[in-house]
Amino acid sequence: MVKPSKSNKQGASRRSKGAVSRAAPATKGTTSRRSISTWVAGIGLSISSYFRIHREVAKESANRLYQTPLPTFMTWLVVGVSLALPAILLCLLMNAQNLGAGFDQQTNIHLYLKPEISEGEAKKFAEQRCQDPRIESCRFISSTEALKEFSAWSGFADVLAQLDSNPLPAWVDITPTHDQLSLAELEALVEQLEQLEQVDQAQLDMLWVQRLSSVIDLFQRLVWALAVLLALAVLLVIGNTIRMDVENRRDEISVVKLVGGTTAFARRPFLYSGLYYGFGGAFMALIMVELAVLWVRQPIDQLITLYGSHFEFVAPGFFFVLGLFGIGIGLGLAGAWLSVRKYSFD
Repeated sequence: MVKPSKSNKQGASRRSKGAVSRAAPATKGTTSRRSISTWVAGIGLSISSYFRIHREVAKESANRLYQTPLPTFMTWLVVGVSLALPAILLCLLMNAQNLGAGFDQQTNIHLYLKPEISEGEAKKFAEQRCQDPRIESCRFISSTEALKEFSAWSGFADVLAQLDSNPLPAWVDITPTHDQLSLAELEALVEQLEQLEQVDQAQLDMLWVQRLSSVIDLFQRLVWALAVLLALAVLLVIGNTIRMDVENRRDEISVVKLVGGTTAFARRPFLYSGLYYGFGGAFMALIMVELAVLWVRQPIDQLITLYGSHFEFVAPGFFFVLGLFGIGIGLGLAGAWLSVRKYSFD
């Protein structure tokens, strides 16, 4: 047998050490990747477990409400009425604001001309007024046209036909530039136009619009005050319901704490119950709002048609419904939290 030489032994030793040194980094890298994979898998398992627990608690809370249908429905009904009343008033308020804004844009200045002004002079006067940059348009209405319009609008055509003379003057209907003039500037323009020798009287159709705006502002404050009071009522109703539920489940809570359940885990079912109460109440409120809109829409449309307005009643839209459900769920969670936070569940 041939024995290996000393040089061959040294070369083999160096090669084995190099292989070990090259293998060592690979082992460390594999260990690092495994630890990262284990850490990511642990986080994924924790998240999955977290959502699974919430899903089970949510299902259990829903089953408990399903087992007591009459108390649950009564709570939904009370919450729904409390949410529906301000919601209906807000819907009417938004339509009133749209109506007022439309009338505000239609505010005109009426210049009633003196009787001795001829029709030709009156037309020339109207053309001169249109050259004012503060005036968007002018329309001349003769006394004969004014009488025809008044007869058609008032329904007293037979009575007016028996008059010996036309009592209505010629006038100029002026549309100012609303987007460039403030109320004070409009009033100054009216005073300036009234100083003209051809004008007998100048009138700005703004007073009743201001009164309507003041009424709408007052109504808006009352609606928001009522909404705050009814929101407090919803908090009290849901909070009292959850408090009674906590008292009825004292023994169950004690068992949960004995087996190691945390305070957050013990509170979680009641928070889900508050969420369900708020969601159900918002759903009931939506039904009431839709029924109220259907009930009042036809009379409102008939009234608008009689006045010859182009206003269209706007029903609650997507964001209105979304806000209603958001407020209902928020009040439900808030009422439940206020009810359970004072309990230590120890």
